[in-house]
Amino acid sequence: MARRRRGAPFVDLVEELNQLVAFGGLVISLAGLLSGRLFLAVGALVVAVVLFLGRRVLTPRDRLGPWERRRLRRYFRAQLVVLKEQLPAGLPPMSDGGITLGDFVGVGGLFAEPEIEQTGATEENSAGVVDWLAREVAASGSVLLLGDPGVGKTLVCELAYRELVRRFVADPKRERIPWLLRLVEVGELIRSGSETSPNLLIETALAGRPADGDGDGVPLSVDRIHQLLRADRIILLLDGLDELAIHGGAARDVIPRELAEVLRGRVVLTCRQTFFDLYMAASEPSRWFVTRANLRGVDFQVAGRSFVRAYCAKFGLDSAETVIATIESSTALTDLVSRPLLLFMATDVLANRLGGVPAENAGRAPEPDEWNAAEVYDLYVSKWLHLERRRGMSVHWQDMQELAERVAWRIYQLAFDGRKAFGQFDVHDLLIGGRTLNDVVRQWRPEESPDEAFRELTLRSFLVRSEGDDYYRFVHKSFFEFFAARYIRSVLVNDQVADDVLLAVLLSPLPDEMIDFTRQLLDRCAGIAIEARSVCRNLFHVLEVTAATAAGSHSAIMARQQAANLLPLVLGDDQRSQDRLREIHADEPHPFVRRGIAVGFALHLDDGSLIDRLVSDFDEDPDSLIFHLGYNRIYYGDQGASNSGWRDDGTDPCDRLFLASLRQLRSGAYAQLWPMSLYTIRVLLADPGRRAYLDRAVDIRASEDELLRFAVTHKDDARESLTQECRRLVALLMGAA
Repeated sequence: MARRRRGAPFVDLVEELNQLVAFGGLVISLAGLLSGRLFLAVGALVVAVVLFLGRRVLTPRDRLGPWERRRLRRYFRAQLVVLKEQLPAGLPPMSDGGITLGDFVGVGGLFAEPEIEQTGATEENSAGVVDWLAREVAASGSVLLLGDPGVGKTLVCELAYRELVRRFVADPKRERIPWLLRLVEVGELIRSGSETSPNLLIETALAGRPADGDGDGVPLSVDRIHQLLRADRIILLLDGLDELAIHGGAARDVIPRELAEVLRGRVVLTCRQTFFDLYMAASEPSRWFVTRANLRGVDFQVAGRSFVRAYCAKFGLDSAETVIATIESSTALTDLVSRPLLLFMATDVLANRLGGVPAENAGRAPEPDEWNAAEVYDLYVSKWLHLERRRGMSVHWQDMQELAERVAWRIYQLAFDGRKAFGQFDVHDLLIGGRTLNDVVRQWRPEESPDEAFRELTLRSFLVRSEGDDYYRFVHKSFFEFFAARYIRSVLVNDQVADDVLLAVLLSPLPDEMIDFTRQLLDRCAGIAIEARSVCRNLFHVLEVTAATAAGSHSAIMARQQAANLLPLVLGDDQRSQDRLREIHADEPHPFVRRGIAVGFALHLDDGSLIDRLVSDFDEDPDSLIFHLGYNRIYYGDQGASNSGWRDDGTDPCDRLFLASLRQLRSGAYAQLWPMSLYTIRVLLADPGRRAYLDRAVDIRASEDELLRFAVTHKDDARESLTQECRRLVALLMGAA
């Protein structure tokens, strides 16, 4: 524990000496009475009483004493200095110079404020999201802050922490003590210290947090922090529940007991929206939060334009208006930059490119309708690595990119090395140890010494040192997802790839954010003839050649299903290849693989004809429905994978699949899947055990009202399968009513 308590030992020593001297005074007083030395007895008793009373005055149980206020004010004043010069966590490497947290503060700063929608709030959001968050947690006691990847949750949390620190320094007698903890780092403390009590771990993380890398830590002991937590004198800002680097055990238990203990207190907790919807929405801890706030992104016409101008002004670039015009000329790009992280990256790339800064081999800019998140990440990564090369990076920029891909894929593999259910939706292990990282470098170039590449990888890439002496993580979770998706693309475009390497990237269902990047990268491959041919050849190889081994292998079946699902992405207008895949579908005996082909045609070729056939199969072939439900329940975490072979195990939990299917009905992007989504929902509601489970787990009445409106709206649709499923669902809902 010594490593995690860098600032507290002196405070502990003072308190222990205080108790020791006071106890010694009582002993001496008793000895004086027994020996008849009244003067000694009275003197020692007075010393003991003074020490005990002094401790109560200096450190009262339910508030800060004067000595503590003075020390904490000194500590937090140092924090304000550090925060001003600190690089914002979660933002990508600053390719054009140091952007610090101080640059986001004040008029004309770089903070592109996201819009916010809140429920249960006690404070009006009149002065901006940061000020509102600081006031709301003080007033209501707990705030859950949700949003999509890159929407600004971490930055808002850091700026709110800075504001709370400023308020504490101004009035330490009345204001609560703020602490910001990044759960991706605290998780490592929890995992490595599970033998201790739950609260002690969080308190030790607090007590061990220094003002800077070499300075003194928080001037409070662990025991004192425990007192102040119970007395409601501390505000905890916990950033990144979805990045917590541990798992709580059972598939449905995503909040470990070490964290649950403090969530009942005065807390701000941030989390990705999709993670919350699937893993936390139906849990008891979600009901502990008085206020729930959703970050909705940046209005480019207001905050976005101001950011572009502020960014260009900081770096002396005269391309601000050209960048604004370029963004506004592309609907796709305008939609992307509603997320502050993508706004930062797109502005950085465009401002330098349009401002005449040499980009070397940074690639051509996409056409207005070609922009997507993968394009922004690709251009930013290329630009940043070229800049590091000019600054002296000894590893070639393309080699560094390949290394980052391999590291991301290794982290992804580690997440499923027996500690978690196979096929779990989200990846909790974002940390990679130095020894494992070194192994990745050795395997990359076994004939070379890994030392130089390891040094460059840890100092000049997208990795940062995390909590612990020898752990690293990607600077933002989305960079991990992007590089892992790039690794998959690199394997699929390789003409010489070995079968085991090819199968490895398809053996487990990919998390949503990772599959989104993968689809965008493969979609770009479809426009490059040589890459499209390679990807098609590899995916058809998995789908056809591995058929002989699929019968006895659950993983081979999954690989074939994923290959079938991705193939339509790169077929494009190639009618011959489309017909080939349709023929495979017609002859394919396994319903799971047929489902993968049908969903691929629907999502990537806007062709729902095979989905219509799939829905008919559900009626005629119970096995087809069992695989459909089983895969989805495993994917969303309602069912453990075990040895079910992707079959539905018949247990009741189904709320995550229910909510995921409901979200599909809200999006036109999934319109070709709507008959399948409605069928899934109807089957879940018709099962008595699962219906009873949904009654307990979700707001079933509101969901049924929404479903009824959808079904009535589409019951006369031109698509027969959709009409049929709408009418079936209406009959079920009206019958239940």
